[in-house]
Amino acid sequence: MPGLVVKPRARIFHGHDWVFRGEVLKVFGQPNDGDVISLKDGRDHLIGSAIYNSRSQIVARRFSRRKQGLDLDFFERRIAQAIEYRARRKLNPRLCRVVWSESDGLPGVIVDRYGDHLVLQTPTLAMDQRKDLIVSALRNVLGGPGISSPRRDRSTGVSPVGTAGVSPAQDPSESSGLANTVSAAGGTPAIPTGKMPVLRPSSPIRSIFERNDAIVRRAEGLEPSNGILWGELPNELEIEVAGLKLEIDLLHAQKTGFYLDQLPNYELIAAHARGRRVLDCFTSQGAFALACARGGATEVIGVEVGGESIRAAEQNAARNQLSVCFIERDVFQFLRAAEKSGERFDLIILDPPSFTKTKSGLRDALRGYKELHLRAFNLLAPGGLLATFSCSHHVSAEIFEKMIADALVDARRSARRLRRFEQALDHPILPTIPETEYFRGVLLEMMPGR
Repeated sequence: MPGLVVKPRARIFHGHDWVFRGEVLKVFGQPNDGDVISLKDGRDHLIGSAIYNSRSQIVARRFSRRKQGLDLDFFERRIAQAIEYRARRKLNPRLCRVVWSESDGLPGVIVDRYGDHLVLQTPTLAMDQRKDLIVSALRNVLGGPGISSPRRDRSTGVSPVGTAGVSPAQDPSESSGLANTVSAAGGTPAIPTGKMPVLRPSSPIRSIFERNDAIVRRAEGLEPSNGILWGELPNELEIEVAGLKLEIDLLHAQKTGFYLDQLPNYELIAAHARGRRVLDCFTSQGAFALACARGGATEVIGVEVGGESIRAAEQNAARNQLSVCFIERDVFQFLRAAEKSGERFDLIILDPPSFTKTKSGLRDALRGYKELHLRAFNLLAPGGLLATFSCSHHVSAEIFEKMIADALVDARRSARRLRRFEQALDHPILPTIPETEYFRGVLLEMMPGR
């Protein structure tokens, strides 16, 4: 097998799974881009198997510490292990991130589940070349039309499908009477200590859709690619989040259809909304705004620059019979105008898209973040709350909180931190791979003037 000899002191010797171009001592065996390769140290000891792409700054991504190929059996095992982890965490298996790239041992494979439908992303070349294998593995593990029975994972003894301990009669969609409605309030029964769970099919998947339109694909030399890989998408797909019924569009909505990394936070924020005037910036499909309206806010305004998102948010408001004023406008422009007119809010939510995908763009991103927070602090009433989030790995917790402190100083305001937010448990974080942690947030309470 061709491969790389890795330089001493490279990050892979400290628990990371990536090899950067500058960490390569020697290439042997003439590997082709997309190949599975061996990684070795300077003494010819194997340190793992990896996927290779000479066009990327990250030339190798390790997926096993042993000699291992990327065959159907491998994909089935890793997907089954990912599902079993989420079952132990009691996450809803029908509305979650099923596979999260390196965090689940599948670098460049992301799979989100919305009821009976999966959305697949393959931002690395090697995994993109093996989409057919991944689709077959997902169908075998999760069950689908034409699959007679789940395949048992030989490494764990798990029949890798569906929900731990849940029979078909307990399928959330059947109990609600809505075939295409998925609830975020689900979960899995507790698993007795010391016993391996048996994962039975709750309801088979009906489609796998490809959403490969992320900019990060360019770093691997890949073009955008969206479309059906297997099955058929429903005409309408509804999910239930924080007591809200939301229609989502897997083809055109941001990310893979919804912000699954925020699932636990909608109710947490809405719990503070009663009796408050709320401003939801970057409202997208309106989830935070609608959750706050349902939570008893006296008035809710949601701002988003995208017309399609605003229309989706308005439809979701009508679906839930809630009153929210959605405004199609650039958030920065809205905040400047609101500050100029002397507006005041009791709760402001800042949930912007990532302002930078690269370390080189960090300085410009921080300027944008700081302006957002400065204007938000100027708009908050005494005792008001700010729930603010960042979804950029390059904006670390330390950098994020320093930016907030600088904005407070410039606004001549003081605040208490009430809590921190993290990405949902179906987006696991590996301490040895800091890039797996990209999401952070804080809830602040404005203090009286001094």
